[in-house]
Amino acid sequence: MARKRARTSPKSQPSSVTLPGELVVVTRREAAFRSSAGRFESASGQNVSDLAALLKRHGARMQPIFGATEERVMARQAAHPAAVHAPTEDLSVFYRVEAPTERLAELRDRLAASELVEAAFVKPGTELPAINDMAAAPEEPPPASPDFSARQIYLNAAPAGVDARWAWTQSGGRGNDVRIFDVEGNWRFTHEDLTQNQGGIVGGSPLAGVDWTNHGTAVLGEFSGDVNTIGIIGISSDATVSAVSHGTIGSAAAINQAATRCRAGDIILLEMHRPGPRFNFASRSDQRGYIAVEWWPDDFAAIANATSRGIIVVEEIFAIPGLGRQLIVSIQARDLPMIQAGAVVLASTYAVMNLVADFGYALLDKRIQYG
Repeated sequence: MARKRARTSPKSQPSSVTLPGELVVVTRREAAFRSSAGRFESASGQNVSDLAALLKRHGARMQPIFGATEERVMARQAAHPAAVHAPTEDLSVFYRVEAPTERLAELRDRLAASELVEAAFVKPGTELPAINDMAAAPEEPPPASPDFSARQIYLNAAPAGVDARWAWTQSGGRGNDVRIFDVEGNWRFTHEDLTQNQGGIVGGSPLAGVDWTNHGTAVLGEFSGDVNTIGIIGISSDATVSAVSHGTIGSAAAINQAATRCRAGDIILLEMHRPGPRFNFASRSDQRGYIAVEWWPDDFAAIANATSRGIIVVEEIFAIPGLGRQLIVSIQARDLPMIQAGAVVLASTYAVMNLVADFGYALLDKRIQYG
C-alpha cells in the first residue's frame, strides 16, 4: 500500500437490513503499532502521542480487526505455512475504530494524515442482496409442508439451472466431506428442512430483524435443504454447513473467522454487499451501484488470505461495477436506453477486437497479407 486513501463516507439510511458504517485504519508495517491488551504504542519506537490524543479527543478507540492482539493475529497466520500457495496480506495492520457515527468522516481525514497510518476509510454499512419485495400469502399455511422440489428449476441442467440433479449421480456430488460457511446476518437453524449436517452459528453475533433471518435461512435451504418429502432439496445436502455473522464484528473479521475453520477445498459464501462509489456510497432501495465487499482493503485481505490456502470464496458474480452488472440492472429496471447503449458498446468492442486480431495475425505470420 504505497499511498494513503481517504474515501468518502456513506450516507446510508439504517434499517433492519442496513448497518452503520465502519471506520477502518491500516497502519504502516514498519511502525509495528500495538493497540491491544491495554497498550497504545509503537514497537519500533515511533511517537504515538498525537494519535492517542486525536482518538481521545473524539471519544474513539482502535482495536485489531482480526484478533484480540496483534501477536495473536500474526501467530495464527504463521500457523498455516504449509497450506499457503500464494503471498498473503499482513492482517495485523488492520484496525477498527469505534467512535460516534457523526465523527467518523472527520476522524477518518485526520487519521489518514498521520505518519503512522497507511490508509483510513469509512465502509458503508453491509446490506443484504435484495431482489424483490415479496409479501407472504394472506392465507394460512397448510398443516404440513408440501414438496416444493418441482419448483427448483435451478437444480436442472443449464441454461435454466446448475445441473445439480446430474451432479448427484456422481461420487461426492452432494458435497460429502466439504464444509460450507455462510457469512451474513442471521439464520434459523431450527427450520424443519434444516435438520441434517448443520453446524450452526460458529462466529459473530446474529443480527436482530426478520429480513436478516429470512434471507439467511433461505440461502441455507438452497444448498443445504434436507433430502426428504417436504419443502426443498439442497444442492449440496451432504456438505456440513455452518454460519458466521458479521454482526458486531464486521464483515472482514467474519470472513477471517470462517477461514480459520476451513481446509483447502472448503467454501465460504459471502451473502452481503455495500453501496459503491457510483452513487457516492449512498444506500438505495434499488441497490444500483452496489459492489462486492472485496473492494475494501480489509475485506480483500481476508479473502486473499483465505484463497491463498485453497479455500473457495463465493461472491455475487456481477457485483463488480462493470458493464455486465450494469446490463443486468438495466434489464431488471427496463431501462431501454441503457440496454441499447450497452449492446452498442459490446458489439463495437467485439468488432474492434476482431479487427485487432486480424492485424495481429499478419504481424505474427508473414505468410498472411492483406491487400
